[in-house]
Amino acid sequence: MGSVVVSLFGFTIAAGVLLSPQLRAVADQFQPLEAILSQLGATYGTILALVLTLSLIPIQRAGEVWSPSIVRLYRRDPVTYVTFVALGVFCAASFLLSVRGLAGMPVSIVLAFSLAILGISLDMLRWYHSHVCQLLDPTHAVDLALKHVKRAIDDTKALVTRVARLQHQLLSSAQQSRFSVEDIEGTVYPRIPGYPNSVNSWVNDLTEIAIKAVARSEKLLAKAAVFALAELTIHYLSSRKHNLTLTPAPEAMLLAMTSDVNVVTDRAYEALQEVSRAAVAQNDESTAIRVSEAYQAVAIHTANLGARAFREHTAPLTFGPIYYALACIKYAQTKSLDEVIFQTAAILSRVATSAPKDIPETDIHIPVMDGIYDITAYLYAKRNFGLAEEVNGHQFTILTHMLERQDYYFKDALRHVLEKIELLAPLALINETMAGRLSIVHPLGKAYGLINPNSLGYLFAKAAETLPRIQADRDWLNPYRDLVDIADIVSDHLRKIAENNEFGESFLIWEIDHLIKHIAVVIARLIDQPLRPDHDYERELVDKFLWILAIYWVAFKGKKSVSKQRADDCGESLVFIGALFFVRGYPEVLRSCISNIRSILGSYCEIAQPPDYYTIGDLLAHLWAIRMLLVARNNAALTQEADQALATKPAALSDEQWQAAQHAIALRRGQLEERLAKRDDRLQRPQSAEALLRGLLREAQGAAG
Repeated sequence: MGSVVVSLFGFTIAAGVLLSPQLRAVADQFQPLEAILSQLGATYGTILALVLTLSLIPIQRAGEVWSPSIVRLYRRDPVTYVTFVALGVFCAASFLLSVRGLAGMPVSIVLAFSLAILGISLDMLRWYHSHVCQLLDPTHAVDLALKHVKRAIDDTKALVTRVARLQHQLLSSAQQSRFSVEDIEGTVYPRIPGYPNSVNSWVNDLTEIAIKAVARSEKLLAKAAVFALAELTIHYLSSRKHNLTLTPAPEAMLLAMTSDVNVVTDRAYEALQEVSRAAVAQNDESTAIRVSEAYQAVAIHTANLGARAFREHTAPLTFGPIYYALACIKYAQTKSLDEVIFQTAAILSRVATSAPKDIPETDIHIPVMDGIYDITAYLYAKRNFGLAEEVNGHQFTILTHMLERQDYYFKDALRHVLEKIELLAPLALINETMAGRLSIVHPLGKAYGLINPNSLGYLFAKAAETLPRIQADRDWLNPYRDLVDIADIVSDHLRKIAENNEFGESFLIWEIDHLIKHIAVVIARLIDQPLRPDHDYERELVDKFLWILAIYWVAFKGKKSVSKQRADDCGESLVFIGALFFVRGYPEVLRSCISNIRSILGSYCEIAQPPDYYTIGDLLAHLWAIRMLLVARNNAALTQEADQALATKPAALSDEQWQAAQHAIALRRGQLEERLAKRDDRLQRPQSAEALLRGLLREAQGAAG
């Protein structure tokens, strides 16, 4: 209402003049009307000059700080054209009407008409002022450029479709059945005059706007221009969805595919890279992150594009934006902009989790995981321990997403991630050492730590819930075959971790120890609730778990140092695991646990010179706990093995040392028996070996009594 108040006032006066006979009679006798109309004409001319002056301001602004394309758009602004013509007509009409009797109209009508037009002209001037202010808004300039480039893309698409349909009609019936209109469209695009420059010129202009905005620290304008480039690319790809073509790339030895849309998309990716480099050079982390988000938007679109030329379940165009995003990250690394690098890792993760199911891992997941690995390694190298661990967790977020959807390539992706973890383990251990004992961050905690709901232990548990299944048409297959494969991947990975790293006092072995305990509990649940009780399908899974248990032997054998605390923690876990499987009818697991405890003891005695006798007592106390369970369960064969393990002197100890250790061994054994007899389970930590043993011993005593 406020934008037309002057016009309403003018119309009200005009209506009063025309509707009131007295006012109309007075107006008809008004003599100096010609002079007033001449003045009104001059007023319109002044307003016209103001409009012309105002129209030059946004053009000047566009030429100075934006791009030539915005100058061209503002020069052809239709609002300016219509306003100028309307005011020009009003001006000319006022001068013509000032000639008495020229139009043969009564003075009252001329006066009313002039007053109404004056109100309209003044409101038009105020409205045009608002329009000029809008033109000066940089985001409006970007939106206007984006609107025109979308129109150019759509016009090109319409022209191509029209030409393709005409050519299709000229084909014979046999040829028409063989080639569709979309097939012909792909051949027409390169022959269109001005293509792809009609699109790339706008890409260049938006890039210029963004780079100039970065130089002036106008982050909102830079953000608008960056997202406009992404939206332009997405719109172009959508317009080419049904007619783009794929051909083997000679530069990749015909092993990869290239597309005709690259003439536009590659330029858009390069433009975004130029903006990112400019932002990094200015230490503008915000704009550099916006560029990564733009690549994310394009990558997600290409992953879900489903173009006609794509083979089913493929995304051959998604590697492009991922590659350029990683290139931007490498440049940011040279300037130590860690926030850009950290945020981009999460952005890459979102690209992978937004991809459709069953896309080949080489199209999206492997490039993303390799990028996250590179970022993690960079942060470790900079001793940014916390950020490195957080970034590393994104790989397991991707794996969890793939597992939840039962992606066909989950196992391949899991193997690839764990291979990268093997390379990161030494860096993580070094960072833990440099961070000191007060650090709350554990090395590779996102990979193994049970505090992360996407870690390897929870992945195994989720796999145990979702993957085992019985196929009615192939009931001879082990329903746990996928889980067995995953256990095989995990055992191979953990063995390499244990072989190639010195743990010492590190929490890494503690995390791995708890991971193995968690896997043991998961397998025990499967044994308790078998899919087919009449088949011992779970035994294959248990056999594979025995390979995982071998990690304890490898983790301590031949190392430079052995932590007494870590050795004791692992011994307790082995007691828990052995008892867990023994009561479920798998004594071979308990036998393996006895062997591993003896191996840990032997490694400790070899490395720790002189050894601590009470540590020897602690480790042998774990064997004594197992023996107590075996005696209570009347298993003579395994009891004999436990007695032999307890009585055999470690090879690295002399007879004198072994004799000196007997007091500590007896003391620790007595303390264990007292704890098992008196302690309340409510005060015990979850999944404690002593709590499990106490319950099993009471159960055996109750059965005997």
